[in-house]
Amino acid sequence: MLTVRKKRHRLARMASVRFLLSTFVYVIVQSWSLIYGCPNGCECIADSTVRCKDILSIPSDIPTNTRTLNLDRSRITTIPTHAFSNLPKLQDLTIEYANVSVIESMAFMGLKELSSLSLRGNPIRTLEPHSLSGIESVIYFHLRDNPIEEIKPNAFSGSSKIDYLYLSSTKLRKIHPGAFNQLSNVQSFILTDNKHLGELTNASFLGLSNVDFLTFSRSNISIIRNGAFMGMSNVKKVNLENCGIQGWEAGAFGGVTGDVQYSLQNNQIKTFARNEFSGLKSTSLLNLNKNPIVCDCDLKWVLDSTLPMATKATIVCAMPEELKGRTITSLTGKDLTCITTTAPTSGSATLRPVSNPTTKTIYFQDNWFTKIVVMLFFQVVMWFATGNTNSTGLINATVIPLAT
Repeated sequence: MLTVRKKRHRLARMASVRFLLSTFVYVIVQSWSLIYGCPNGCECIADSTVRCKDILSIPSDIPTNTRTLNLDRSRITTIPTHAFSNLPKLQDLTIEYANVSVIESMAFMGLKELSSLSLRGNPIRTLEPHSLSGIESVIYFHLRDNPIEEIKPNAFSGSSKIDYLYLSSTKLRKIHPGAFNQLSNVQSFILTDNKHLGELTNASFLGLSNVDFLTFSRSNISIIRNGAFMGMSNVKKVNLENCGIQGWEAGAFGGVTGDVQYSLQNNQIKTFARNEFSGLKSTSLLNLNKNPIVCDCDLKWVLDSTLPMATKATIVCAMPEELKGRTITSLTGKDLTCITTTAPTSGSATLRPVSNPTTKTIYFQDNWFTKIVVMLFFQVVMWFATGNTNSTGLINATVIPLAT
């Protein structure tokens, strides 16, 4: 009986504590709102946090001491020039999965304490010049899941302190030289799942001199052009896995001063020439594992080349079948052969002109496959010559076997 009473007393005391805490939080929130004011459609919390949902535009009366502003899933379509200039203490700004499609020039100007900015999941298609200017203190910048097709030069001007830039799952078709030339402080650049990229062009990343990690994993890149990574003097790792890459131009890995680990695993690389490795430092690694590499006479040069052993060890044969799974370092020149084919002389067709243009005469050796091929060929020739698509042309052909 006593135990039951104690339990009831404890539960009643806990309920009282919860009520008092809830009342305290409510009073603090209301007091903060009364002192600083809270915009319609927004919730103002005591730790200088403001959350606004389902609003059409950025409120002009957000409390000036706000440090965290959340505008996720709002109906805002445009971020106008100097949109947050009255929020000098703002540190964290998120506008995710809203309707933002336009960022006007100097939209974020004046946010000197802003360290994190996320515009993830909006319908932004173009980053105009100077549209991202002024985010001079931002360290983390998320632009993932936007259908961005183009980044114009100087879009990031004045944003030199960004350390981590996320541009995954966009519709970028081409990276223009100079697009990132103001981002000298970026250390990690995430460009995964970009299915429309197509190729990496010359000097695409000029200005990103401090990047040490660059990834394109699961993007669509068919070829890497000469000097694609030029100017990336500090890069250490480049992830190009699962991108559908078929090859690269000579000098593609040139213009990089440090030692780099390039991972090209799980692509569509079948072969490569000696000159395609020009510009690749001897102390860098090119990982070519899990590619459909054809080990034939075209790769004999690899055996006695100066390619680093670490790179050679990643060249694993996928074809021919008898070499499948073997590394090229385990092979000799005798293993790397090319199969040549010569067209057989027997059964070859001979066409001879005749004087009567209405009579089609074909001379050939008596082979049923050759008969069919020659007849089809003759029909096509007659169609181009006369424009007559009458299928009876084959029936009118005269077949004269040659003696074998």
